[in-house]
Amino acid sequence: MDEINQVTIGIDLGSTSTSIAFDVNGGDESEVQILNNWPAAMKWSYDQVPRGPEIATIVYYDPHATRSFGWTKDRFEVVTERDTLKPGLFAATNFISRLSPPGDYPDEWKSALLPGTKTPEDVTLDYLRHLRLNILQQIVDEGYSGEVARLHFVITVPAFWDTVTRNRFRQLATTAGFVRAESAGQTLSFISGLEAALSQSVYLHAGVPSSPDNILVLDCGGHTVEAAVYTVESSSPLMVERRTPVSVASCGSAEVTRLFMDIAKAKIDKVRVPSTGRAFRVMRVRAKRAFGREVLFNDKFNAVGFHFDIPPEIHADGKADTFWVADLGVELSCPEADMVEGYISFSREKICAPFNTIVERTMGLVRDQIGAVEVLGEQVNDCLLIGGFNKCPYYSGKVEAGMAAPGLRLVKPSDDGANLAMGAAWAAVSGSGPSK
Repeated sequence: MDEINQVTIGIDLGSTSTSIAFDVNGGDESEVQILNNWPAAMKWSYDQVPRGPEIATIVYYDPHATRSFGWTKDRFEVVTERDTLKPGLFAATNFISRLSPPGDYPDEWKSALLPGTKTPEDVTLDYLRHLRLNILQQIVDEGYSGEVARLHFVITVPAFWDTVTRNRFRQLATTAGFVRAESAGQTLSFISGLEAALSQSVYLHAGVPSSPDNILVLDCGGHTVEAAVYTVESSSPLMVERRTPVSVASCGSAEVTRLFMDIAKAKIDKVRVPSTGRAFRVMRVRAKRAFGREVLFNDKFNAVGFHFDIPPEIHADGKADTFWVADLGVELSCPEADMVEGYISFSREKICAPFNTIVERTMGLVRDQIGAVEVLGEQVNDCLLIGGFNKCPYYSGKVEAGMAAPGLRLVKPSDDGANLAMGAAWAAVSGSGPSK
């Protein structure tokens, strides 16, 4: 094997999922690779949402938050054989988005319980420590076990984060070991997710123009959607200038789920069971998981004429407007809740309403960006559409249709789940970045 002078590691640290890419030694012929040899305990998240090379951005704790779990080869370390969370464990999520939430961040996310006395910063630190150690182990497992002169980490951060928030996050990453005082060759840098998307598109020759056109980059993520307009001033290396302030809103896939759960909870509240009992909690949990697994990222949901399979119990009940049914795992019926033998039904209108609300909020960000460019006496030429939420066909189809109205040329790279991690790594290898 050739001598290893430098390993560059791109980390897309999302609020709901994380992916990693790396490059060895750099150079013009460099090939960015994806790390995907995650421990079995992390591959099988209890939320049951399908992922590719990503893992859930999650930390599992014991009841007192004295120990964290989930980074071993044991498939069932944190979940049962039914992929439900093991009793006695606490799953901490949404901690990255709580470090510096946008102004419209829902109150229920802000006040969500964390284990013990943990703060979002504490959970982030625990996650980063585990993540770093596992990344280094995967690099060794890939066969790069020799002495590395330089190790450079590049982490994506939200484009709307200010300098104060970035500095706070740098301190967390430093404490987690991403920068080590005893190793001058280990360095850390940040890149916004929007700029990582531009870098990845150039790396894959995905259609981002090299001329000085104005490009709207729209990152549709788990908790937030961000947008800003850039000018590409050079493609080799990539040099960009941000022309507009970043627009951001809490209208990602998690917000669709939250809005759906408002509808589901209103139905479940009508079922005559104690609100403090186990059956009540089980129904809510199963409704949320079923929506994420069967609706949110169902690749056929937006197809013309598509219909979900409806259990015969619901057909026999004669509900003609039933579009989707969730199995809540209880032997209960409640006509007021549209529930028959544990199956709770929803009309197409109820299922589509949360998506349509979020699409409109997303397009509001697009309109803000177009307006900001028009104030400069210019126009937006293209839209680079990225982010995990675009794996939802219903949402992405509506957003793409909305782009046609202002006449934007849409650039949508194929997404294998690690696009921004690849873009972060390539930006560091190629010397890409904002123009000076």
